[in-house]
Amino acid sequence: MKKSNKGSFHKKRNFNRIILLFILPVLLYSCNLPTSENTLIQDRSQSLQAYATPFVKVQFTVSLPAPLSEGEVVTIVILDEVTGLPYNRQTYEMNEVNPLSYTAALSIPMQSVVKYRYEKIGTENMPEISPNGGHIRYRMFYVEGNTEHNDEIISWENNKTDFEVGRFEGVVLDQNTGLPIPDILINVGGITRFTDANGLFVFANLPAGTHNTVFYAIDGKYKVHQQGAVIAIDKTTPANIKLSPNTAVEVTFLVSPPDDAMGAPVYIVGNLAQFGNTFTDLMGSMSIETSRMPLLEPQADGTLRKTISLYTGTDLRFKFTLGDGYWNTEQKAEGGNITRQLIVPNQNITVDLQINSWRSTVFEPISFSTFIHPGFGYPGERYIQFKLDDWTEPLRMWPIGNGNYLYILYSPFEMASPITYRVCLDTVCNSPTTSSLVSQEEQIEPNDQPISRTISVDSWLNELTQEPYPEIYRIPFPYKSQDYKTIIELSPSIRPSKSALISIGIEEIKELNANTVIFTPQWFQNGAEDLLHPEIGKTPFYFELFSYINSTKENGFSVGLYPQMKLLAAGDADNFSNRNKSWQQSWFDSYRQFTLSYAKLAEITNTEYLLIGGKNLLTSLPDQNSYNADQVEDQWLSLITDIRSEFGGKLIWAANAGTEMDPLPEFIDSFDEIYVSMDSPLSDGTSASFDQIAYGFTRNLDNFLYEVYRSTLKPVTLAFAYPSVDGAAQGCQLLNNNCNNDGLFIEEEVSDQTLDLFEQAEIYNAILPTAASREWITGISIRGYIPGSTSDDLTSSIAGKPSKDVIQHWYSGLDQ
Repeated sequence: MKKSNKGSFHKKRNFNRIILLFILPVLLYSCNLPTSENTLIQDRSQSLQAYATPFVKVQFTVSLPAPLSEGEVVTIVILDEVTGLPYNRQTYEMNEVNPLSYTAALSIPMQSVVKYRYEKIGTENMPEISPNGGHIRYRMFYVEGNTEHNDEIISWENNKTDFEVGRFEGVVLDQNTGLPIPDILINVGGITRFTDANGLFVFANLPAGTHNTVFYAIDGKYKVHQQGAVIAIDKTTPANIKLSPNTAVEVTFLVSPPDDAMGAPVYIVGNLAQFGNTFTDLMGSMSIETSRMPLLEPQADGTLRKTISLYTGTDLRFKFTLGDGYWNTEQKAEGGNITRQLIVPNQNITVDLQINSWRSTVFEPISFSTFIHPGFGYPGERYIQFKLDDWTEPLRMWPIGNGNYLYILYSPFEMASPITYRVCLDTVCNSPTTSSLVSQEEQIEPNDQPISRTISVDSWLNELTQEPYPEIYRIPFPYKSQDYKTIIELSPSIRPSKSALISIGIEEIKELNANTVIFTPQWFQNGAEDLLHPEIGKTPFYFELFSYINSTKENGFSVGLYPQMKLLAAGDADNFSNRNKSWQQSWFDSYRQFTLSYAKLAEITNTEYLLIGGKNLLTSLPDQNSYNADQVEDQWLSLITDIRSEFGGKLIWAANAGTEMDPLPEFIDSFDEIYVSMDSPLSDGTSASFDQIAYGFTRNLDNFLYEVYRSTLKPVTLAFAYPSVDGAAQGCQLLNNNCNNDGLFIEEEVSDQTLDLFEQAEIYNAILPTAASREWITGISIRGYIPGSTSDDLTSSIAGKPSKDVIQHWYSGLDQ
């Protein structure tokens, strides 16, 4: 077919200048190539062949919790995290050794890190589940030679079994320096966690027995370590692991692209953090964050090039893409998915590779075009999103100037027919906070002829003409010293995989003229018997938070860290005072680890403020543990001493004010400042006037908030987080009369409420003049900020709402 030139494509990472050379489809290729039985195939292209490792035999044997039923089989499934765990799977049926044991022999390249799991196939596909009841994402095994490997399945889905448990905890250190290593993945029998800033890890409630344990550096910087962990019933198994650092080398990828989509941005996607892997399930069970994929650089001769620092011995799985690890990736010449493998050698190398095709072998490409008004939404990238069983991660569209965007989908089409698609203005397409920034979903059937579709998003222009908030209450700004804090506290609901939102947020917060940003990383407690721990995909890795903080400081902001506890089982916050001393000690040890991890990060990044406390900690304070008060107080005082020895900035106690002020701890004198998160009721009714809100706020200030300052004489920052719903002036009583909210209104708490943008704005319009007039208040914070949000968001976030104008007015005046 004839090619149609539309210009040249000059691409930078920030996509400020992009002109697409659009070439229509050319030819199709034919059938898929079958794989060899029980062999994990390496890409054997000539350039990679020189570095290919030999195949060795691994005998996998698995023990079952119960015999299979008639007609059922057990399979081992080798997973491709680059493409997405549901796709490009290699499944092998296992052979019976006895009714409770099955085996399979696989040929695998040496030094491979295999990600796999077991499934039971019968009338339905039944995956294995972890001790906490969730699906096992994958197990890991490091191939060092011909070997036999044993696993034990605890339970199948819908067929849970009881088991005895123990704990596994320890520290991971650098073999050469003895320093702790953060962000090391630890996979124990299919359960994965990662080390904190102090190299510490803990697994509570592991099934008793021996589990294969893999210690894996997400960037390949350290040699993979593998050992068995023997978990004894009701005992703690300690581990002091020292990892050997790998040598850094430079790998240059020299790539010859096909004739299709000449000039479009081509990326490398892979299984390491620096290639976009998040090591968790994103939308559609994908794993890749597209904003972190390295961009190949066009050369004068038409080739593409990228040099990346990697580490010797690393098992790199990668491919080239116009989209992510699944959509628009390179295809074999004969058709079918390709994921390449390189065991990085101990020298600098250049690999010369050919992208055979982007195309499906069955259907012609589909072109999607849209116009998005340049004045609408955050100025930056625009995205298209496709749906399989579920929506998958959004992909960057290609800007071609003057608000016009294009995206050409070449493959795969065989897995999704018809294809459902939509356009969105940022990467959080499925978030309730951005629903007005998503176009109506449509469907299209792939065809053997090229197809073009224009996506209309005219309805978005309504956001440009939304009714403005009435006049902001303007009074002369009181004089404030340079130390006065105007703060935006980011929402803990922002997932690490949405790192693009952080850069959006920095730009938005600049417009607000805030001088301080607070980050709120979360650790989790999944049940009464569990301990606090970081969770992959929900807790930022150390390297991610390190990058966010440094970027924020480079933009002129002061920074605070307010680590959050997320208790996932009802009543967890009430468990502490009702548990025995042994449980309390274990829980407090996990809280100590949690706090000291962020104290260390705060010190390394020169973060100004570290906040601890909050409503979830009330039952762990000495006066809530009358039979154990002395021990609990000693633990707290010891922790504060340890924090002080780790962190040299200001230590701030966070408390909450609802219908009354939460009690301050007896050791409050050990802190520099107090951060009061206020969600106090401001009116008795469901609707309130400006004057009623102002009066209610003043009453609360005088009745119990001023006492915080009077009794401690410490600087006090007031933090607010009223939601944008009807009745928001009720504050914490909007959720329940007990007012046991933590001062922040998240989406699941207000999803059934009615949107009211002006009531949220009226609250801030009424309370900020009074708050700013009190000399004992040394800062104001707005909590729960979600960058890129729109006006239909019900949460505490002020992004994209009329209340943002009120905050901008006051922050600009107070910061002069």
